[in-house]
Amino acid sequence: MKAVVFDLDETLIDRSSAVTRFAERLWESNLSNGELSQIDFVNDVHLKDRHGYTPRDEFFTLMWEAYSKAFTSKSTIEDAFYDQVWETPVLAEGVIEWLSRLRELNIPLGIVSNGSTRAQQAKIKHSRIGDYFSVTIVSEAFGVKKPDPTIYQSAADQLGLSAHECWFVGDHPVNDVWGSKQVGFQTAWVHLNRPWLPDLDPCYDVKGESFSATMDAVLEKERGV
Repeated sequence: MKAVVFDLDETLIDRSSAVTRFAERLWESNLSNGELSQIDFVNDVHLKDRHGYTPRDEFFTLMWEAYSKAFTSKSTIEDAFYDQVWETPVLAEGVIEWLSRLRELNIPLGIVSNGSTRAQQAKIKHSRIGDYFSVTIVSEAFGVKKPDPTIYQSAADQLGLSAHECWFVGDHPVNDVWGSKQVGFQTAWVHLNRPWLPDLDPCYDVKGESFSATMDAVLEKERGV
């Protein structure tokens, strides 16, 4: 293992937990006196968010259209989201321990993430993991999104290695596993108990139900276990 490149959301960052916290606090402050239960509101927020794949402007518009009677303005929703999801992110369990362990082994690390530069850099900054990484690529600044092959190849190039010498760890079957595999990365799928896509041949080298379990599997693969 000469280097490891990670996805950010739902890999290093437990984005779903942060969105749940955002929704719960928004319900408590604005909707707790209404007929909609907290769990139904939380579920609707996740449905509209689609694991972050709904563009932010569209997401905030959907929220405002559905719940405008409970808020003074759409910016109220936006401000709460930025505070709970961007500025106070939740790390996946075991992230700091694994990043520290890899750094002690002098294994260089990278991040390749889809999203806006403002959002992703804020999560990296406020989760205090930035110093672990020698390479950070965010799609908005880079100019293309995963699974475009150039974004993965750029990470390997910046690490000074061939893709075949690197692992890519992420949760999305296409954007993280299939995309990086196309340029030669060894791939690790953080499946979070979600199914693999039915129309995509499994192309991961190892998998795990959580970040830590996936990294354990990577280490076992490296040791030939």
